[in-house]
Amino acid sequence: ALLRVLLPLPCSLTVIDARAEWLEQLPRARNLRAIAHESPADLLSTLPPHAFVLCMTKGHSTDRPILQRALAERDFPFLGAIGSAAKAAVLRRELVAAGLSTERAAQFHCPVGLEFGTNHPHEIALSIAAQLLVERDRLQRVSSPPGSPARERRNLET
Repeated sequence: ALLRVLLPLPCSLTVIDARAEWLEQLPRARNLRAIAHESPADLLSTLPPHAFVLCMTKGHSTDRPILQRALAERDFPFLGAIGSAAKAAVLRRELVAAGLSTERAAQFHCPVGLEFGTNHPHEIALSIAAQLLVERDRLQRVSSPPGSPARERRNLET
């Protein structure tokens, strides 16, 4: 559901998953790149520095390697994982046990999405997309003075 919300927006989307058959079912779009790879964490180095990274894997055991590499090796402007506050606590504990500082392990969003709506997949997708847009706009305000062309464009890279 999230992909269908983001596709019409002026952004570039990259979906990385080990399941080639699942990737083949994604809609085709000029701004969507689907990559089949056994270890999505290995491809973090290929993402642009301004990319927003969102883990939406099968569970915390598959999110953790991605989060660990992202936090240890990169400084993405947005890093998040879908899940509950309980999942976030487990992930943060495991990241610290793997050697990250407590401060660094706290630097990802989980749960993701603004707090509105129900647990309906489309409402969750809207809340996540809204959070990404809010964060994009916040970062543009911080990095661009009022009236600058960069601030006026409002491009979202995810």
